[in-house]
Amino acid sequence: MTSKCENFPEEILRHFEAYLPYFHSLQETGTEQITIAALAQEFRFEQRQIRRELASLTGSGELRSTYDVADLIAEIERLLGFHNLSDVIVVGAGRVGLGLMKNAGFAKRDLYLGPLFDETARQPREVEGIRVLPLSQLEEAVARRHTHLGILATGKDMAQQVCEQMAAAGIHGIWNVSGQRVTAPQGVLVQSETFGEHEDIRGNENFVLSLVVLAKHLGQRMGW
Repeated sequence: MTSKCENFPEEILRHFEAYLPYFHSLQETGTEQITIAALAQEFRFEQRQIRRELASLTGSGELRSTYDVADLIAEIERLLGFHNLSDVIVVGAGRVGLGLMKNAGFAKRDLYLGPLFDETARQPREVEGIRVLPLSQLEEAVARRHTHLGILATGKDMAQQVCEQMAAAGIHGIWNVSGQRVTAPQGVLVQSETFGEHEDIRGNENFVLSLVVLAKHLGQRMGW
């Protein structure tokens, strides 16, 4: 969730979470607008309450009777952190993956790396003070955090397979630092970079810029 959530009581946030799948179902049937009266009937809330919640959601303060479904979806997803371009999962707990996890430059650019996964892990373990999770937990972590960015730092032999797993889990932008060329499903951005054997991955904060560019391009593509 975003910092804006702090302005809303938990009860109202739960209402927004309940509204979202309903709005998506309306959108799928081609319904473009929803009335306060229809929402009140669907959820059995008072119209006055819903009208105030949606006015606070949009920030207009205007007590309206009708809203565009697409606008409400966008506002709720933004509020609840669905447009998350700050958290970045990392797959590959080798020299490159661990080095990037310890690079302080990402946080300075509001990019937060983790959790760290490894294709060889069968259960959670700790490497150099960093918790490493098995790939079997990837999909759940991506969904819980609404994560859209990932770093592919596996060995070359596993890069293509893991790239596909990351995409299937919901990652839309992959920074490929495996050294192996990969092909991602349509709609998934891939940006590749190769690190030399003796490059200072932990200390060189300029590496961050590549991920910043990828995040920007992904945000533009997704309309965020």
